[in-house]
Amino acid sequence: MKLATALLILYGLSNHADGSSIPRGSFNADNEVLLELSLTSSELPDRKEEAAESKSDMRLDGSEYKFTREPTKLPTSPEPSDVPSMIPSGIPSETPSVSPSTLPPSPTLPRTRPPIRPFTRPPIPEPTSMPTQPPTREPTRRPTRQPTPEPTRKPSATPPPTRRPTREPTRRPTRKPTGRPTRKPTRRPTRGPTRRPTPRPTRAQREEYDLVTRFAVIGDTPYTREHESRLKRHIDRLDSNLEFLIHVGDVRSGKSGNRCTLKEFQNVASILSKSSVPVFIVPGDNEYQDCPNFSEGWRNWKSVFAGFHKRWNTPFRVFQDAQRPENFYFVHKRVLYIGLNIVGGKVQSASEWRSRLSYQWRWTKGLLNTFLPSKEASSVVIIGHADPRSEHDQFFNPLKSYINNEARNEVPFLYFNGDRHYFRRNKNYKNRNNFHRIMVEGGRKENPLRMKITVPSSRDHGKLSISDIYSYSR
Repeated sequence: MKLATALLILYGLSNHADGSSIPRGSFNADNEVLLELSLTSSELPDRKEEAAESKSDMRLDGSEYKFTREPTKLPTSPEPSDVPSMIPSGIPSETPSVSPSTLPPSPTLPRTRPPIRPFTRPPIPEPTSMPTQPPTREPTRRPTRQPTPEPTRKPSATPPPTRRPTREPTRRPTRKPTGRPTRKPTRRPTRGPTRRPTPRPTRAQREEYDLVTRFAVIGDTPYTREHESRLKRHIDRLDSNLEFLIHVGDVRSGKSGNRCTLKEFQNVASILSKSSVPVFIVPGDNEYQDCPNFSEGWRNWKSVFAGFHKRWNTPFRVFQDAQRPENFYFVHKRVLYIGLNIVGGKVQSASEWRSRLSYQWRWTKGLLNTFLPSKEASSVVIIGHADPRSEHDQFFNPLKSYINNEARNEVPFLYFNGDRHYFRRNKNYKNRNNFHRIMVEGGRKENPLRMKITVPSSRDHGKLSISDIYSYSR
Protein backbone atom coordinates (compact mmCIF):
# COMPACT_ATOMS: atom_id res chain seq x y z
CA MET A 1 0.00 0.00 0.00
CA LYS A 2 2.84 2.39 0.80
CA LEU A 3 4.54 1.63 -2.51
CA ALA A 4 1.35 2.28 -4.46
CA THR A 5 0.81 5.63 -2.75
CA ALA A 6 4.38 6.75 -3.44
CA LEU A 7 4.06 5.87 -7.11
CA LEU A 8 0.82 7.83 -7.32
CA ILE A 9 2.47 10.97 -5.93
CA LEU A 10 5.43 10.68 -8.32
CA TYR A 11 3.05 10.18 -11.23
CA GLY A 12 1.19 13.40 -10.39
CA LEU A 13 4.40 15.42 -10.12
CA SER A 14 5.80 14.22 -13.40
CA ASN A 15 2.69 14.20 -15.61
CA HIS A 16 0.57 17.12 -14.42
CA ALA A 17 2.43 20.14 -15.71
CA ASP A 18 -0.69 21.98 -16.94
CA GLY A 19 -1.34 23.65 -13.64
CA SER A 20 -3.88 21.26 -12.21
CA SER A 21 -3.85 20.78 -8.44
CA ILE A 22 -2.03 17.90 -6.75
CA PRO A 23 -3.36 16.73 -3.38
CA ARG A 24 -1.11 16.96 -0.36
CA GLY A 25 -1.57 13.88 1.77
CA SER A 26 -0.44 12.16 4.92
CA PHE A 27 -0.62 8.56 5.98
CA ASN A 28 -1.90 6.88 9.07
CA ALA A 29 -0.85 3.50 10.56
CA ASP A 30 -3.00 1.64 8.03
CA ASN A 31 -1.37 3.50 5.12
CA GLU A 32 -4.61 5.37 4.29
CA VAL A 33 -4.37 8.68 2.48
CA LEU A 34 -5.66 11.74 4.32
CA LEU A 35 -6.29 14.67 1.93
CA GLU A 36 -5.31 18.06 3.33
CA LEU A 37 -4.98 20.49 0.34
CA SER A 38 -4.22 20.73 -3.40
CA LEU A 39 -1.25 22.53 -4.86
CA THR A 40 -0.70 24.32 -8.15
CA SER A 41 2.06 23.48 -10.52
CA SER A 42 3.84 26.76 -9.71
CA GLU A 43 4.22 25.56 -6.13
CA LEU A 44 5.68 22.20 -7.06
CA PRO A 45 9.38 22.99 -6.37
CA ASP A 46 8.63 24.12 -2.83
CA ARG A 47 5.90 21.57 -2.28
CA LYS A 48 8.18 18.73 -3.27
CA GLU A 49 10.55 19.65 -0.42
CA GLU A 50 7.63 20.11 1.98
CA ALA A 51 6.17 16.82 0.81
CA ALA A 52 9.48 15.13 1.58
CA GLU A 53 9.67 16.78 5.01
CA SER A 54 6.01 16.01 5.72
CA LYS A 55 6.52 12.46 4.60
CA SER A 56 9.49 12.11 6.95
CA ASP A 57 7.44 13.65 9.80
CA MET A 58 4.51 11.37 9.18
CA ARG A 59 6.60 8.17 8.96
CA LEU A 60 5.49 5.82 11.68
CA ASP A 61 7.93 3.92 13.97
CA GLY A 62 5.91 0.75 14.13
CA SER A 63 4.53 1.26 17.65
CA GLU A 64 1.20 -0.16 18.75
CA TYR A 65 -0.72 3.11 18.99
CA LYS A 66 -2.30 4.97 16.00
CA PHE A 67 -2.79 8.64 15.37
CA THR A 68 -4.25 10.74 12.49
CA ARG A 69 -3.81 14.35 11.56
CA GLU A 70 -6.92 16.34 11.06
CA PRO A 71 -7.07 18.09 7.65
CA THR A 72 -6.36 21.80 7.80
CA LYS A 73 -8.83 24.13 6.11
CA LEU A 74 -7.01 26.73 4.03
CA PRO A 75 -8.33 29.76 2.08
CA THR A 76 -8.93 29.43 -1.65
CA SER A 77 -5.93 30.33 -3.77
CA PRO A 78 -6.55 33.29 -6.23
CA GLU A 79 -4.56 31.67 -8.98
CA PRO A 80 -5.83 28.66 -10.84
CA SER A 81 -4.06 25.43 -10.33
CA ASP A 82 -2.01 24.12 -13.27
CA VAL A 83 -1.83 20.60 -11.83
CA PRO A 84 -4.82 18.40 -12.45
CA SER A 85 -6.54 17.03 -9.40
CA MET A 86 -6.15 13.37 -8.54
CA ILE A 87 -9.69 13.24 -7.21
CA PRO A 88 -12.24 11.82 -9.64
CA SER A 89 -14.25 14.32 -11.56
CA GLY A 90 -17.48 13.08 -10.17
CA ILE A 91 -16.52 14.15 -6.65
CA PRO A 92 -16.34 17.86 -5.95
CA SER A 93 -13.19 19.09 -4.28
CA GLU A 94 -13.70 20.22 -0.70
CA THR A 95 -10.19 21.60 -0.21
CA PRO A 96 -9.52 24.94 -1.96
CA SER A 97 -6.10 25.83 -3.33
CA VAL A 98 -4.04 28.17 -1.15
CA SER A 99 -0.68 29.90 -1.38
CA PRO A 100 2.31 28.24 0.25
CA SER A 101 3.08 31.36 2.20
CA THR A 102 -0.31 31.26 3.92
CA LEU A 103 0.06 27.61 5.05
CA PRO A 104 0.51 27.24 8.79
CA PRO A 105 3.37 25.02 9.97
CA SER A 106 2.46 21.40 10.36
CA PRO A 107 2.14 20.55 14.03
CA THR A 108 4.38 17.69 15.16
CA LEU A 109 2.51 15.31 17.42
CA PRO A 110 4.55 14.02 20.39
CA ARG A 111 5.27 10.36 20.40
CA THR A 112 4.31 8.93 23.76
CA ARG A 113 5.11 5.55 25.28
CA PRO A 114 2.90 3.55 27.57
CA PRO A 115 3.70 4.05 31.28
CA ILE A 116 6.22 1.58 32.78
CA ARG A 117 4.96 -0.19 35.86
CA PRO A 118 7.52 -0.63 38.65
CA PHE A 119 8.59 -4.23 39.29
CA THR A 120 8.02 -5.43 42.81
CA ARG A 121 9.38 -8.71 44.14
CA PRO A 122 7.00 -10.96 46.01
CA PRO A 123 7.58 -10.89 49.79
CA ILE A 124 9.79 -13.65 51.23
CA PRO A 125 7.90 -15.60 53.88
CA GLU A 126 9.55 -15.74 57.31
CA PRO A 127 10.41 -19.16 58.81
CA THR A 128 7.85 -20.46 61.24
CA SER A 129 8.78 -21.52 64.74
CA MET A 130 6.86 -24.78 64.37
CA PRO A 131 7.81 -27.43 61.81
CA THR A 132 5.54 -28.05 58.83
CA GLN A 133 3.35 -31.12 58.95
CA PRO A 134 4.50 -32.80 55.72
CA PRO A 135 8.29 -33.13 55.35
CA THR A 136 9.89 -30.97 52.70
CA ARG A 137 11.53 -32.52 49.68
CA GLU A 138 14.75 -30.64 50.20
CA PRO A 139 16.42 -29.96 53.54
CA THR A 140 16.06 -26.52 55.03
CA ARG A 141 19.09 -24.24 55.19
CA ARG A 142 18.79 -23.72 58.91
CA PRO A 143 17.73 -26.28 61.51
CA THR A 144 14.26 -25.82 62.97
CA ARG A 145 13.78 -25.12 66.65
CA GLN A 146 11.77 -28.29 67.13
CA PRO A 147 12.24 -31.65 65.40
CA THR A 148 9.93 -32.53 62.53
CA PRO A 149 7.30 -35.19 63.24
CA GLU A 150 8.61 -37.33 60.39
CA PRO A 151 12.21 -37.79 59.29
CA THR A 152 13.27 -35.97 56.15
CA ARG A 153 14.20 -37.91 53.04
CA LYS A 154 17.61 -36.33 52.68
CA PRO A 155 20.12 -35.40 55.40
CA SER A 156 20.66 -31.76 56.15
CA ALA A 157 23.40 -30.08 54.17
CA THR A 158 26.53 -29.41 56.24
CA PRO A 159 28.88 -26.63 55.22
CA PRO A 160 32.10 -27.86 53.62
CA PRO A 161 35.35 -27.41 55.56
CA THR A 162 37.19 -24.19 54.91
CA ARG A 163 40.40 -24.25 52.90
CA ARG A 164 42.19 -22.06 55.39
CA PRO A 165 42.17 -22.69 59.13
CA THR A 166 40.04 -20.51 61.35
CA ARG A 167 41.70 -17.98 63.62
CA GLU A 168 40.08 -19.32 66.77
CA PRO A 169 39.85 -22.99 67.73
CA THR A 170 36.51 -24.66 67.21
CA ARG A 171 34.56 -26.07 70.12
CA ARG A 172 34.73 -29.58 68.70
CA PRO A 173 37.55 -31.15 66.70
CA THR A 174 37.05 -31.35 62.95
CA ARG A 175 36.44 -34.72 61.34
CA LYS A 176 39.25 -34.34 58.84
CA PRO A 177 42.62 -32.70 59.44
CA THR A 178 43.10 -29.29 57.90
CA GLY A 179 45.57 -28.83 55.07
CA ARG A 180 47.63 -26.33 57.05
CA PRO A 181 48.38 -26.26 60.77
CA THR A 182 46.44 -23.80 62.88
CA ARG A 183 48.16 -20.69 64.13
CA LYS A 184 47.09 -21.24 67.72
CA PRO A 185 47.11 -24.59 69.54
CA THR A 186 43.74 -26.22 69.96
CA ARG A 187 42.28 -26.78 73.40
CA ARG A 188 42.15 -30.52 72.88
CA PRO A 189 44.38 -32.69 70.71
CA THR A 190 43.07 -33.70 67.30
CA ARG A 191 41.91 -37.27 66.77
CA GLY A 192 44.20 -37.95 63.85
CA PRO A 193 47.63 -36.64 62.88
CA THR A 194 47.75 -33.56 60.70
CA ARG A 195 49.14 -33.75 57.17
CA ARG A 196 51.91 -31.34 58.04
CA PRO A 197 53.63 -31.14 61.43
CA THR A 198 52.86 -28.12 63.56
CA PRO A 199 55.80 -25.70 64.04
CA ARG A 200 55.62 -26.08 67.82
CA PRO A 201 54.06 -28.66 70.14
CA THR A 202 50.66 -27.59 71.39
CA ARG A 203 50.23 -26.77 75.05
CA ALA A 204 46.82 -28.37 75.11
CA GLN A 205 48.31 -31.75 74.31
CA ARG A 206 50.76 -31.42 77.20
CA GLU A 207 47.99 -30.51 79.64
CA GLU A 208 45.80 -33.37 78.42
CA TYR A 209 48.30 -36.22 78.46
CA ASP A 210 50.70 -35.05 81.19
CA LEU A 211 49.77 -35.05 84.86
CA VAL A 212 50.09 -31.60 86.42
CA THR A 213 50.03 -30.90 90.17
CA ARG A 214 49.96 -27.40 91.63
CA PHE A 215 50.51 -26.75 95.34
CA ALA A 216 52.03 -24.17 97.72
CA VAL A 217 54.81 -24.46 100.32
CA ILE A 218 55.34 -22.31 103.45
CA GLY A 219 57.36 -22.67 106.65
CA ASP A 220 58.83 -21.03 109.75
CA THR A 221 55.66 -19.11 110.61
CA PRO A 222 53.97 -17.71 112.67
CA TYR A 223 56.38 -16.43 115.29
CA THR A 224 54.59 -13.23 116.42
CA ARG A 225 51.13 -11.64 116.31
CA GLU A 226 52.12 -9.85 113.12
CA HIS A 227 53.07 -13.17 111.55
CA GLU A 228 49.70 -14.60 112.54
CA SER A 229 47.91 -11.79 110.70
CA ARG A 230 50.09 -12.33 107.65
CA LEU A 231 49.44 -16.08 107.71
CA LYS A 232 45.69 -15.45 107.80
CA ARG A 233 45.97 -13.31 104.66
CA HIS A 234 48.01 -16.02 102.94
CA ILE A 235 45.37 -18.61 103.75
CA ASP A 236 42.53 -16.39 102.51
CA ARG A 237 44.32 -15.58 99.22
CA LEU A 238 45.36 -19.05 98.12
CA ASP A 239 44.96 -19.64 94.39
CA SER A 240 41.87 -21.58 93.38
CA ASN A 241 43.87 -23.98 91.20
CA LEU A 242 46.03 -25.26 94.10
CA GLU A 243 45.45 -28.82 95.24
CA PHE A 244 47.08 -28.72 98.68
CA LEU A 245 49.39 -26.72 100.98
CA ILE A 246 52.60 -27.95 102.66
CA HIS A 247 54.02 -26.47 105.87
CA VAL A 248 57.67 -27.49 106.45
CA GLY A 249 57.61 -26.91 110.21
CA ASP A 250 58.46 -24.35 112.92
CA VAL A 251 55.02 -22.95 113.78
CA ARG A 252 56.50 -21.07 116.77
CA SER A 253 59.65 -19.18 117.69
CA GLY A 254 62.39 -21.11 119.45
CA LYS A 255 63.52 -18.03 121.40
CA SER A 256 60.26 -17.35 123.17
CA GLY A 257 61.31 -19.14 126.35
CA ASN A 258 57.85 -20.58 126.94
CA ARG A 259 57.00 -24.20 127.52
CA CYS A 260 55.56 -25.05 124.04
CA THR A 261 52.05 -25.25 125.42
CA LEU A 262 49.09 -27.00 123.84
CA LYS A 263 47.21 -23.70 123.46
CA GLU A 264 50.00 -22.29 121.32
CA PHE A 265 49.73 -25.16 118.83
CA GLN A 266 45.94 -25.00 118.84
CA ASN A 267 46.03 -21.31 117.93
CA VAL A 268 48.12 -22.04 114.81
CA ALA A 269 45.91 -25.02 113.92
CA SER A 270 42.81 -22.78 114.00
CA ILE A 271 44.42 -20.50 111.37
CA LEU A 272 45.55 -23.32 109.08
CA SER A 273 42.22 -25.14 109.34
CA LYS A 274 40.53 -22.26 107.43
CA SER A 275 42.43 -23.19 104.30
CA SER A 276 40.32 -24.08 101.26
CA VAL A 277 42.74 -26.90 100.35
CA PRO A 278 44.20 -29.72 102.51
CA VAL A 279 47.21 -28.81 104.66
CA PHE A 280 50.11 -31.19 105.30
CA ILE A 281 52.61 -30.31 108.03
CA VAL A 282 55.85 -31.84 109.36
CA PRO A 283 57.47 -31.02 112.73
CA GLY A 284 60.28 -28.47 113.12
CA ASP A 285 62.96 -28.16 115.75
CA ASN A 286 61.12 -25.28 117.49
CA GLU A 287 58.19 -27.58 118.21
CA TYR A 288 60.07 -29.94 120.55
CA GLN A 289 63.88 -29.95 120.12
CA ASP A 290 64.24 -26.32 121.27
CA CYS A 291 61.54 -26.49 123.94
CA PRO A 292 62.49 -26.37 127.66
CA ASN A 293 60.65 -29.64 128.13
CA PHE A 294 61.44 -31.91 125.18
CA SER A 295 58.81 -34.56 125.95
CA GLU A 296 56.00 -32.09 126.69
CA GLY A 297 56.53 -30.14 123.49
CA TRP A 298 56.57 -33.31 121.39
CA ARG A 299 53.43 -34.66 123.04
CA ASN A 300 51.53 -31.40 122.50
CA TRP A 301 52.57 -31.18 118.83
CA LYS A 302 51.49 -34.76 118.04
CA SER A 303 48.10 -34.27 119.71
CA VAL A 304 47.31 -31.32 117.39
CA PHE A 305 49.18 -31.86 114.08
CA ALA A 306 49.62 -35.64 113.69
CA GLY A 307 47.09 -36.52 110.99
CA PHE A 308 46.19 -32.84 110.53
CA HIS A 309 45.22 -33.52 106.88
CA LYS A 310 42.20 -35.57 108.03
CA ARG A 311 40.25 -32.34 108.51
CA TRP A 312 39.76 -32.21 104.71
CA ASN A 313 38.40 -34.68 102.21
CA THR A 314 41.43 -35.27 100.02
CA PRO A 315 40.87 -36.61 96.46
CA PHE A 316 43.67 -39.15 97.08
CA ARG A 317 44.46 -41.55 99.90
CA VAL A 318 46.95 -40.44 102.56
CA PHE A 319 48.73 -43.00 104.75
CA GLN A 320 50.42 -42.51 108.14
CA ASP A 321 53.12 -44.56 109.76
CA ALA A 322 51.69 -46.60 112.61
CA GLN A 323 54.91 -46.46 114.63
CA ARG A 324 55.62 -42.76 114.03
CA PRO A 325 52.30 -41.01 113.17
CA GLU A 326 54.05 -37.74 112.20
CA ASN A 327 55.28 -39.50 109.03
CA PHE A 328 52.89 -39.68 106.08
CA TYR A 329 52.93 -40.44 102.36
CA PHE A 330 50.60 -40.37 99.37
CA VAL A 331 50.86 -40.97 95.63
CA HIS A 332 49.16 -38.31 93.51
CA LYS A 333 49.40 -38.12 89.71
CA ARG A 334 52.34 -40.54 89.68
CA VAL A 335 54.40 -38.54 92.18
CA LEU A 336 55.31 -40.04 95.58
CA TYR A 337 55.16 -37.46 98.43
CA ILE A 338 56.85 -38.42 101.71
CA GLY A 339 56.65 -36.29 104.91
CA LEU A 340 59.37 -37.04 107.49
CA ASN A 341 60.53 -35.98 110.94
CA ILE A 342 63.90 -34.50 109.95
CA VAL A 343 64.62 -31.50 112.19
CA GLY A 344 67.60 -29.36 113.08
CA GLY A 345 68.32 -27.37 116.24
CA LYS A 346 69.71 -28.80 119.46
CA VAL A 347 70.36 -32.50 119.84
CA GLN A 348 68.54 -33.29 123.08
CA SER A 349 69.37 -37.01 122.95
CA ALA A 350 72.03 -38.48 120.65
CA SER A 351 70.51 -41.97 120.80
CA GLU A 352 67.04 -40.61 119.91
CA TRP A 353 68.57 -38.58 117.08
CA ARG A 354 70.39 -41.54 115.50
CA SER A 355 67.54 -44.01 115.94
CA ARG A 356 65.00 -41.54 114.53
CA LEU A 357 67.04 -40.79 111.37
CA SER A 358 67.79 -44.50 110.88
CA TYR A 359 64.11 -45.30 111.09
CA GLN A 360 63.21 -42.49 108.71
CA TRP A 361 65.47 -44.00 106.05
CA ARG A 362 64.23 -47.58 106.47
CA TRP A 363 60.62 -46.42 106.17
CA THR A 364 61.44 -44.25 103.12
CA LYS A 365 63.39 -47.06 101.41
CA GLY A 366 60.43 -49.40 101.81
CA LEU A 367 58.18 -46.87 100.03
CA LEU A 368 60.72 -46.36 97.22
CA ASN A 369 61.03 -50.11 96.65
CA THR A 370 57.24 -50.39 96.54
CA PHE A 371 56.27 -47.62 94.10
CA LEU A 372 59.31 -47.06 91.87
CA PRO A 373 59.91 -50.55 90.40
CA SER A 374 56.19 -50.95 89.63
CA LYS A 375 56.25 -47.48 88.02
CA GLU A 376 53.25 -46.36 90.03
CA ALA A 377 55.36 -43.29 90.78
CA SER A 378 57.82 -41.68 88.39
CA SER A 379 59.11 -38.94 90.71
CA VAL A 380 59.72 -38.48 94.46
CA VAL A 381 59.17 -35.41 96.68
CA ILE A 382 60.60 -35.57 100.23
CA ILE A 383 59.38 -33.05 102.82
CA GLY A 384 61.44 -32.24 105.92
CA HIS A 385 62.39 -29.25 108.01
CA ALA A 386 66.15 -29.34 108.53
CA ASP A 387 68.79 -27.91 106.25
CA PRO A 388 70.93 -31.05 105.90
CA ARG A 389 74.33 -31.03 107.55
CA SER A 390 76.70 -33.70 108.85
CA GLU A 391 74.30 -34.62 111.70
CA HIS A 392 71.82 -35.84 109.07
CA ASP A 393 74.17 -38.15 107.16
CA GLN A 394 72.41 -41.19 108.56
CA PHE A 395 69.52 -40.37 106.27
CA PHE A 396 71.05 -38.59 103.26
CA ASN A 397 74.06 -40.85 102.66
CA PRO A 398 71.96 -43.96 101.99
CA LEU A 399 69.55 -41.80 99.96
CA LYS A 400 72.40 -40.70 97.66
CA SER A 401 73.45 -44.29 97.21
CA TYR A 402 69.90 -45.32 96.32
CA ILE A 403 69.60 -42.57 93.67
CA ASN A 404 72.83 -43.77 92.04
CA ASN A 405 72.41 -47.53 92.23
CA GLU A 406 68.77 -48.61 92.49
CA ALA A 407 67.25 -45.63 90.68
CA ARG A 408 70.24 -45.26 88.28
CA ASN A 409 69.66 -41.49 88.17
CA GLU A 410 66.51 -42.04 86.08
CA VAL A 411 64.04 -40.96 88.81
CA PRO A 412 63.86 -37.25 89.77
CA PHE A 413 64.14 -36.48 93.51
CA LEU A 414 63.13 -33.15 95.09
CA TYR A 415 63.69 -32.19 98.73
CA PHE A 416 61.74 -29.34 100.47
CA ASN A 417 62.94 -27.81 103.74
CA GLY A 418 62.91 -24.58 105.77
CA ASP A 419 65.00 -23.84 108.88
CA ARG A 420 67.31 -21.12 107.46
CA HIS A 421 64.69 -18.40 106.82
CA TYR A 422 65.91 -17.59 103.29
CA PHE A 423 65.28 -19.00 99.85
CA ARG A 424 67.73 -21.28 98.07
CA ARG A 425 67.59 -23.77 95.23
CA ASN A 426 70.36 -26.32 94.77
CA LYS A 427 70.74 -28.25 91.53
CA ASN A 428 72.69 -31.52 91.57
CA TYR A 429 72.23 -31.64 95.30
CA LYS A 430 74.68 -33.91 97.15
CA ASN A 431 76.49 -34.32 93.80
CA ARG A 432 73.59 -36.18 92.24
CA ASN A 433 72.40 -35.12 88.78
CA ASN A 434 68.73 -35.94 89.38
CA PHE A 435 68.48 -34.55 92.93
CA HIS A 436 67.38 -30.93 93.63
CA ARG A 437 66.76 -29.10 96.90
CA ILE A 438 64.48 -26.06 97.51
CA MET A 439 64.67 -24.22 100.83
CA VAL A 440 61.74 -21.86 101.40
CA GLU A 441 62.19 -18.54 103.14
CA GLY A 442 59.06 -18.82 105.19
CA GLY A 443 55.87 -16.87 105.60
CA ARG A 444 57.34 -14.02 107.60
CA LYS A 445 58.43 -11.93 104.59
CA GLU A 446 57.21 -13.54 101.38
CA ASN A 447 54.14 -15.24 100.02
CA PRO A 448 53.83 -19.03 99.85
CA LEU A 449 56.00 -20.65 97.19
CA ARG A 450 53.80 -21.85 94.29
CA MET A 451 54.98 -25.13 92.80
CA LYS A 452 54.03 -27.00 89.62
CA ILE A 453 55.10 -30.58 88.93
CA THR A 454 54.44 -32.21 85.55
CA VAL A 455 55.09 -35.88 84.85
CA PRO A 456 54.14 -38.11 81.89
CA SER A 457 51.00 -40.14 82.23
CA SER A 458 52.55 -43.13 80.46
CA ARG A 459 54.70 -45.51 82.44
CA ASP A 460 56.96 -46.16 79.46
CA HIS A 461 58.55 -42.73 79.49
CA GLY A 462 62.20 -43.61 79.93
CA LYS A 463 64.56 -41.39 81.86
CA LEU A 464 63.19 -38.17 83.35
CA SER A 465 65.14 -35.07 84.29
CA ILE A 466 64.37 -33.19 87.49
CA SER A 467 64.85 -29.85 85.68
CA ASP A 468 62.03 -30.69 83.24
CA ILE A 469 59.29 -31.82 85.61
CA TYR A 470 58.97 -28.94 88.08
CA SER A 471 58.74 -25.15 88.10
CA TYR A 472 58.01 -22.58 90.77
CA SER A 473 57.04 -18.94 91.27
CA ARG A 474 57.62 -16.81 94.34
